[in-house]
Amino acid sequence: MPPEIDIATIAQVTQAVGTVGERSLLVVASSMAFGKPLTPRVGVLDVTAAPTVVWEGFLPRDQVEALAGALGASQGGWDAMFSTAWSKAWTSKGAFSLWTPAGIHTEASVGRLVVEGVIYTIDADHVDTYALPGWVERGVRVKRFEGPPQDIVEESELMAEADPTYDLIDLEGDAGWAVALGKALADALAVPHYVSWR
Repeated sequence: MPPEIDIATIAQVTQAVGTVGERSLLVVASSMAFGKPLTPRVGVLDVTAAPTVVWEGFLPRDQVEALAGALGASQGGWDAMFSTAWSKAWTSKGAFSLWTPAGIHTEASVGRLVVEGVIYTIDADHVDTYALPGWVERGVRVKRFEGPPQDIVEESELMAEADPTYDLIDLEGDAGWAVALGKALADALAVPHYVSWR
């Protein structure tokens, strides 16, 4: 049975966030939903410098865009699950930016990619959200018409190897962030997005 969760309202979140002022805010929602009723984990990050979480909790998915509008914030996603810390947050509309807790990691627009400060003029063919055989390694990369792919993010999930019952449903849940991130990056680069295990 899913746990009962406290679902916030837009008014509660805007009150908690306070005056926006000169801050650059990003409203992010998890790709998965939790609890009863099923609701995504939502965060408001200040991305003016190294990202900081200003507010986090649960908010109905159909209210996330309205919250971003009320705060004058960008909208995106993050890899946070029900109770795990976030390690990646990104924009999902307009120009693409990806942050880690240390700061900006990737920026992208049509024909241009900046990864960890290195600028690439890129001939992108498509964005690939992938899981290597065994499903332990998974991530997002940009495939080029010529040359090697450009890795954006990769992470390991050792439970895929340790748990004999780990299956496609587990992969979809654990790597849902990578699918959402890959789609947002592909949209910014104006190229197709493919998921290797689908």
